[in-house]
Amino acid sequence: MYNSKMRVQVECYSAYKAEERPVRFRIDGREYHVEEVLDRWYGPNASWYKVLGNDRNVYILRRDSSVPEGVWELVSFRQATG
Repeated sequence: MYNSKMRVQVECYSAYKAEERPVRFRIDGREYHVEEVLDRWYGPNASWYKVLGNDRNVYILRRDSSVPEGVWELVSFRQATG
């Protein structure tokens, strides 16, 4: 279970721009690999990524770009069914 706005550690793929998309993240010491970026959207001070983890669960990760270190948070989680 997670609480709202749980901080996570995120590793990103970087191509022509820094931290282009998440490829791996850690929650409570457990590592997850991003199988697929399902959706992404941007605001003036943040970016959101809806990702499918290697555990088949769906996560929404938010990167706060208003601070230099770009703090990441887990804002939503949906457990796989079936």
